[in-house]
Amino acid sequence: MSNTSISPTVMLGVLRQLPHMSGKIVDDTRHEKVLSYMQLFLSTSPNAAAHLLSWDFLTTLGQCLNSASDPRISSVSIRFLADALALCPQDLWSSVQGHPVVVPWVVDNLDSQHALVRLSCLYFMRKTVPALWRMRGQQERECARKLMESADLGRLLVRRLLDTSFFVVAEACQLLCAVSWRDPGEQSAGGVQGEWVAVVERMLRKQYALQRAAHKTAVLSALTALYAHTRPEVRLRALEVAGLVALRPYLFDPDRLVRDRALDVFEAAVRELPHDGGSSVEQSMRVLEEGTLAEGGSGVALLVRLRALAALVRAVPLNPQLRERESEACLHVSQWALSLLCQLHVPASSLPACDSSSSEIPDDAAAGYLQALGAEALRKGSRSVSCDLARIVREHSRYSADTAILAQLESLLSLPTVNKWPQLLHLTLECLVCSLRHAATQENIHWADAQHLDTLPRLISTFAIRAPGLQMLLALATQVLLLGEPSVDFSRLLVRALGARMADVEWEPRDTVLEFLAGITRQMQWSRCAPVWAALLEDVVGAMGDAEEYVRAAAAHALVAALEHADQKTRRMIVRHPGMAAEALASLLDDSEAFVKRAGLDLVTALGKTAASAAADSDSDSDSDPDRGEIEGNASWLCCLTHRKLYLLSDHPDFEVRLRCASLLALLLLIVPQYGCNMAALVDDELQCGSLLLDLCRDPSRYVRRVCLDSLKEMLQQQRNADISGGFPYIGKEDKKENGDAGGDGERKKRAGGGKTKEDGRSEKSGFWKKLADIDFARLEEGLSAEHLYQEALDTQVEKELMREEGDVNHGNNILDCY
Repeated sequence: MSNTSISPTVMLGVLRQLPHMSGKIVDDTRHEKVLSYMQLFLSTSPNAAAHLLSWDFLTTLGQCLNSASDPRISSVSIRFLADALALCPQDLWSSVQGHPVVVPWVVDNLDSQHALVRLSCLYFMRKTVPALWRMRGQQERECARKLMESADLGRLLVRRLLDTSFFVVAEACQLLCAVSWRDPGEQSAGGVQGEWVAVVERMLRKQYALQRAAHKTAVLSALTALYAHTRPEVRLRALEVAGLVALRPYLFDPDRLVRDRALDVFEAAVRELPHDGGSSVEQSMRVLEEGTLAEGGSGVALLVRLRALAALVRAVPLNPQLRERESEACLHVSQWALSLLCQLHVPASSLPACDSSSSEIPDDAAAGYLQALGAEALRKGSRSVSCDLARIVREHSRYSADTAILAQLESLLSLPTVNKWPQLLHLTLECLVCSLRHAATQENIHWADAQHLDTLPRLISTFAIRAPGLQMLLALATQVLLLGEPSVDFSRLLVRALGARMADVEWEPRDTVLEFLAGITRQMQWSRCAPVWAALLEDVVGAMGDAEEYVRAAAAHALVAALEHADQKTRRMIVRHPGMAAEALASLLDDSEAFVKRAGLDLVTALGKTAASAAADSDSDSDSDPDRGEIEGNASWLCCLTHRKLYLLSDHPDFEVRLRCASLLALLLLIVPQYGCNMAALVDDELQCGSLLLDLCRDPSRYVRRVCLDSLKEMLQQQRNADISGGFPYIGKEDKKENGDAGGDGERKKRAGGGKTKEDGRSEKSGFWKKLADIDFARLEEGLSAEHLYQEALDTQVEKELMREEGDVNHGNNILDCY
């Protein structure tokens, strides 16, 4: 049986048990999991409709739709039926139409007191009506019409858009979108279904002063859905119904939540403005100029107008035709906003540094509006006004870069009045980063040639810029390093700036720098980031003992990245660094935070792989001794491990800790034996890695079991290869030579350390390898699929656990945890 499909036999059992699911089940997600399982049958079974009809599934579902049924069960059954109809309408609709219960129940419960039932009935309508339209038969179209009439769809949409449940409102919006467009095909009534869009139009016509907050939210939710429709015809119809003028009262509503929703709709409407209707920017400004705020004062109205301008500047570039026609106007708006920002914060004596000549607005209606708005903004001069002006500049900077704007942004970032307001500093910084990124990624322009690039290290070293701004700057620095060859001065200044932030008194910047190091190490060639590591290695190793747990974990992750990608010289420096002593590694493994333990296990595993690789390279030289030399220099990672520590890690509540522990155990069993017999004795006798790994094969997490299975398969193949070659995994090349040397018994006993011969050691250490041969790999493999686990739970527990609840409320609640 495939792990990605559901057998008809099991599906039949689930379907028949559905009406009998206990109402005592507390966990509502159990019902959703059952629905998900049933939907999987529909999507994976090629004969799903035939099976359902042969099972008389409508009778079973009808049993879930009586007045005494649990609403959750009724919801599952009706949504499953809707999905089945949407998938196979030709096969199933005639049976559904003739059933005495299903369709009447849906119509009767569209106004149910249970929100989940109301949502499910809307879901049924949304899936069924378009499915009937797609069948393109006269009879089916008539059935769709009757279904909508019986539900009184127009009034239903109004009621559900005003519903108290957010989820029901969202489903009503989806239903509105589904019925607003009908594929023309051969149907004379195809295209935009204006009667349903008119529902929103009628809601808009209600006198605004009489509209309650719920009514306003319903209108804006419906418009948001219509403007997001995939068909441009529907979006244009929405613009006709609720253009910019109709949105004006909502934009200036006293309720902030209503204003925010209206701004989203305003932005969507701007993108749909007709190309032959004059300037979109001028139309928008005209609407904003005439708007008034009933309550809240002129200060709030000013902020609304500024945020609407930001939405306008953001919306224009998203429409290619508008972008071509309105880009100059957006540039003028952005220059105007930046000029005001400079006037608010730059001292009068320094004002010429912010060239306001570039912000001249053409002599038109928009110029008059911006001039009046600018005068009001200068009078208010609040922090909120400054932030909203910066938002306008930021939205323009995402799609355009102007040299004058870049210079003014740099001057702003150096001002105390900007630095003391974190939000304004962050917005201004975001403007500069967006402009630099856009300027330097245009065609035929390289990072090395980008103007103002040398300001980046200076900004990185500015302690006033906290972690969010630092993340933006370092993301830009990553692009600089990836896409070009920056100058030597830039690299030197960047390293110095990173070192300064590693000494930041707050932990977030230190953590951000470490994450940056790990990122560039994984993304770039080592030669490009080697100078950075050479300067910061001491700081990174020292951060393993940082007082903040997030910094400790980030330092470990950065070192793992270096061990995986660095050259041999750097890896050796890291492994032999005094800060990588066994005590430091053990402290990571003993950390109280699970994510630090994960990072510590990753680091120990990376150190083990590095040490084993060095030992293998040394072993390839016939004059080397793998038990000495590299092993003695790289032993700290192994010395930090004890059986008790590994046992506690393998039994940790966090499954990712156990997963990494399994990977480490596998490494010890697979790679360490090549070090020689002493190391083999440590791994098998002292650490007991084999028994711990076998125990993890029964771990509750399938991800942990996957690591165990893959590792055991590799070991089994290793054992078979060793048997074919006459060797044994614990025997290295030097040991094989001694086995072949009749005079080498004394030396062999000496290296074994216990006076025992290699044959004795093999006999003692064969227990794990004997168990390995007895493992049922097929069973382990079968149990690793999520769908198999889910199906297995249903196969064995469908009556006793999943569909029923015992008197003990804790019994059965976690039967699907494995899923």
